Amino acid sequence: MASANPIEIIFDRPSRTYHEGETIQGSLRLNNPTDLKHDGVSLTLNGFLRTFVPAKSAIGNGASKIQSLTTFEEMLLNPGKLPQGKHEVKFQIPIRANADRRALLETYHGVRIDIQYILVCEIHRGILAQTFREEKEIFVELKSEWSKVSETKPYQFHITPDKLEYAKRKLMKHVPEFSIRGCLDSTQCSMGRAVQGTICVDTCTRPIKSVEIQLIRSEQVGVDDPKDCTEVQNIQIADGDVPRSLKIPLHMVLPQLFACATIKSADIRVEFNINVLVILDDDHIVAESIPIDIYRHH
Repeated sequence: MASANPIEIIFDRPSRTYHEGETIQGSLRLNNPTDLKHDGVSLTLNGFLRTFVPAKSAIGNGASKIQSLTTFEEMLLNPGKLPQGKHEVKFQIPIRANADRRALLETYHGVRIDIQYILVCEIHRGILAQTFREEKEIFVELKSEWSKVSETKPYQFHITPDKLEYAKRKLMKHVPEFSIRGCLDSTQCSMGRAVQGTICVDTCTRPIKSVEIQLIRSEQVGVDDPKDCTEVQNIQIADGDVPRSLKIPLHMVLPQLFACATIKSADIRVEFNINVLVILDDDHIVAESIPIDIYRHH
């Protein structure tokens, strides 16, 4: 029967959110019911970028690649014996990039791209004894380096039948008459603030089923890899046949972890679009897709 894990990692920040150049501070709380002989207690921080490129055909599983962003290891306790009871060991770990990297990347969990920072504590024991291990993810945020990230860039849109793609018009047996106007307050969006705007259905000859706002992410690994687009979140703004000529507010809080500051590098690209969707009663969708730049401001 496996013994209970005696390790608990306590951080100085309950959010476990840090910035490059800061120091993670905290303590290990060890609670062993009996004397515990060990070969050392270590603490390791591993940051990595994992990318996945799917197979080009139906045969094959694709390729996964892992790049190290940061590695730091410290032996907190030398080999010895921990007496029965509770013990607390302080620790400090700097957050800095490996020597072969210019900078770290922000924590992000995607489909093709994954950026994580994991803190691991291990109580090492002999070959025949169980090694105790506890790990926690920390979250790294980076201030955007763009020179004009605070600049407001409003986006106006006007959707009419003549702006529908030919294929979509062909699928709709009877294209209704409609005029839908709206705006996004800015296409420069801060991770700490909601994306806001308005939409107004001036006219529409078919009943409306729903009005929604959708966040789409586009991931690309390398310059030759095609972009892969997936939905991050979808929020219903209005339900049913909305009144005509009524301004409806658009509001979306960008999700942590599954969105991040826009990344445009030689190795990877993570970009985002806001889709404003008007779903008609026959389930056809009238949409406006708006490219946005996400930044993080501290």
